Amino acid sequence: MKKAAIFLLMSSSAFAAQTVTVASSTTTPTAQTAPQAKKKAPQKAPPKAPQKVTVQKAAPQSAGVMNSVLKRAPKQALMTNAPAEPGLQAPKFGNWELKAQLRGTMTMANAEELQNEGGKNFGLSNEIRLGLKHQSGWGFNVTGSYQTDNYADPSGDAGTNGDASLMIIHPSIFKNATFDFHGVLRIYAPTSEKSRENDIRSASYYSFIDMTFAKRFSASNLTFIRGFTQPNPTDTSTQSVIVNALEFAHATTKTIALSFGGQFEADNARAGTSTEFDLYPFIDFTFIPNVLIEPKYYFPVYVGGNRQVNASGAALNQTQAELLIKIGI
Repeated sequence: MKKAAIFLLMSSSAFAAQTVTVASSTTTPTAQTAPQAKKKAPQKAPPKAPQKVTVQKAAPQSAGVMNSVLKRAPKQALMTNAPAEPGLQAPKFGNWELKAQLRGTMTMANAEELQNEGGKNFGLSNEIRLGLKHQSGWGFNVTGSYQTDNYADPSGDAGTNGDASLMIIHPSIFKNATFDFHGVLRIYAPTSEKSRENDIRSASYYSFIDMTFAKRFSASNLTFIRGFTQPNPTDTSTQSVIVNALEFAHATTKTIALSFGGQFEADNARAGTSTEFDLYPFIDFTFIPNVLIEPKYYFPVYVGGNRQVNASGAALNQTQAELLIKIGI
């Protein structure tokens, strides 16, 4: 699950402007397009003199998972627990409050991709969300996104719209001073090129658990499930994705939180299931009110199954850096 840029993390109400996601920190749950083809396994020994690589835009796939941009989304949906100073307040309309967020994620290519002359440098994902939240805890927003892949050879650059979506936020199932269990239902519209061409429909549910402890420690857990349907699936078309991401944070100062997370993902298709487990340290910066800056570094420690989830193996040349930025009220 790697690639995605200005970022909306979900707070304990899945909407708060202070911190929120994906996911993702997945993790997250954002971009919403159909999946890319399986990545080639890394070479055991890279050639001493790399050959010129001709970069071509990938043809639309008939297979069905999310592409690597979307796979970061579950992490990005996670609340990061970073402290935030009061900033711009959202306008209210009776019992309703306006919520608007702009988020972006830049994910650098891994070492395997960067070693190719003219190969991929980084991916960008930009998403905007606009909605309302009721004082009862119910709320909704609509989202739109755009993703690009950028190469050392500019002729390979490619951009695409992601699937638009409607997110329905429900009140906490259980909440007290130190524990909050809540969730979000997300329904995607087939607005991306791949989803339109293959008539792919999908929906997902995010289940959040946020906990606070003594001495400014906290933890967040996200369980994310997304299902896909299409009229003519192949054996490699993804039918569902299941993700669980757990993060721990320490509010070191009023504007900095040091955090560490782990995420497990399983992509399920008729041909079998692919799995990946990542560990990722990250830091939350909230120097400016309403703005969260979050650099991360992902280490794939396990990759299994008969198809690649994202990393082609648990190796150092598959590690990736990511920068998330979120602005919201």
